[in-house]
Amino acid sequence: LEFLKDQDEAYYQIYTLGRYAILRNKVYNNYQIVSKMPENFDEVIYGVDFGYNNPSVVLEIGLKDDNIYITKELYETRLTNEELIEKLKYFVKNKNAEIYADSAEPARIEEISRAGFNIRAAKKAKQKVANGIDLLKRKKIYIHETCTNTIKEIQSYKWKEKKDGEILDEPVKFLDHAMDAMRYACEYFMGYDET
Repeated sequence: LEFLKDQDEAYYQIYTLGRYAILRNKVYNNYQIVSKMPENFDEVIYGVDFGYNNPSVVLEIGLKDDNIYITKELYETRLTNEELIEKLKYFVKNKNAEIYADSAEPARIEEISRAGFNIRAAKKAKQKVANGIDLLKRKKIYIHETCTNTIKEIQSYKWKEKKDGEILDEPVKFLDHAMDAMRYACEYFMGYDET
């Protein structure tokens, strides 16, 4: 956690030193935590951020009336790809549903595809993360109250800030696995253009 000293002072105070600090410059304020979801969606898609020591995250995302609904989350550390595939069999209701995954793991994507899932690499360009975030900020995001890890992440997801107070156009790379999974799925499905 010492790396946070160079990433963000507030995160360093909270997560490394265990002190109270106020998180300013949060990325998202266009979300709402809800106890009920619509009965039907225009489309249901999935976003995946792979991990092992960090959590592997799969989000079920319902799209309706140009809004985003995070309906379920799978958020676990130390999952092998074989274990993740077993969990996907129960998590993904429709094997034809589109799954968008972290493009940095082509071998894992291929193995999941061979298991019969409709998975593809997300469009991902690190220098364009802010553009994907901007796309999501134009939508209303509803998160089911049972998605506790996604809620924790979105409540603390913030822009990097220099020691002199300058805010950078880049989020702090910490506790962002669900945020990445959401962005991968929505960028791709909503036709985000990297150019």
